[in-house]
Amino acid sequence: MAVPTIVMRGSRDPIVPQEWAEEATRLLPRGRLVIVRGAAHTINYGAPEALLRVVRPFLEADRQPG
Repeated sequence: MAVPTIVMRGSRDPIVPQEWAEEATRLLPRGRLVIVRGAAHTINYGAPEALLRVVRPFLEADRQPG
């Protein structure tokens, strides 16, 4: 997948190990790993503000000309 991609996990995620997230990020040519401190697996429920702080600029950057 050659498009910009965010791999996101909570630092307290019991489902997605840190090593897996790092490996997934390495396999993506334009991947970026974001760790949300204190969050569990369901960041969208447990840390929605943190999710928004990461995803909004990521999506808006794609809309910029150039």
